Amino acid sequence: MLYPNRPLFVALFLISFIFLIGVVGFYLIGEEQDILQAMYMTVITISTVGYYEAIPLTEGGKLFTICYIIVSFVVFAFAIRQIIEYVLTVWTLKKTVNKKNKKMINSLKDHTIVCGYGRNGRQAVVRLKRHQHPYIVIEMDKALVELHKHEVIFFEGDALNDEHLKSCNIAQAQNLITALPNDADNLFVVL
Repeated sequence: MLYPNRPLFVALFLISFIFLIGVVGFYLIGEEQDILQAMYMTVITISTVGYYEAIPLTEGGKLFTICYIIVSFVVFAFAIRQIIEYVLTVWTLKKTVNKKNKKMINSLKDHTIVCGYGRNGRQAVVRLKRHQHPYIVIEMDKALVELHKHEVIFFEGDALNDEHLKSCNIAQAQNLITALPNDADNLFVVL
C-alpha cells in the first residue's frame, strides 16, 4: 500500500490553497465578476506571465495583487522545492536499492531459491536462516514483500517466469524450493 508522503501532500495542498485564494480574491475584487476571468488572473499572476489585467482593478485590487504575488511566489517556491526533493529522493533511493539488490543477487552462489512466501515458504526460510544458508525468495505479492522486506531477501516477481529465475542466479543455485499454492505451478517451476 502506498501512503502519501507528508511533505508532498503539504506542497500540493498549499498550491491548491493559494490557487483557490487567488480565484476567490480576484472574483471578489473585480468589477466584472466572472469566475473564468478570476481563474485567468490567478494563473497569469502565479506564473508571473502577466499578459494583461483581465479584470479592471481598483486600488484595493492592486494592493491584493501585490500581496498575492509575494505570497504565491513564496508558497510556490516552497512547494516546488518539496516536490522536487520528494521525486529525486524516491528516484535515487529506488535506483540505489535496486542496484544493491542486483549486486547482492549476482554474488549469490550455492544458494537456495524459494518460490513463494506462503506458509511453506516461510518455514523453509526459517530453516535456511537457522542453518545460515544463503537464500532468495521469489514472491509476486507486493504487500507481502513490503511487509517482510527487512527480514527476508526478496526478488519481486513470478517464479513461473524463466527470466525471473535467471535474475535470481538460478545457474549458480544449489537448491530450488517451490512453495507455490498451486501444485501445477510447482511442477511447472521444477520442469
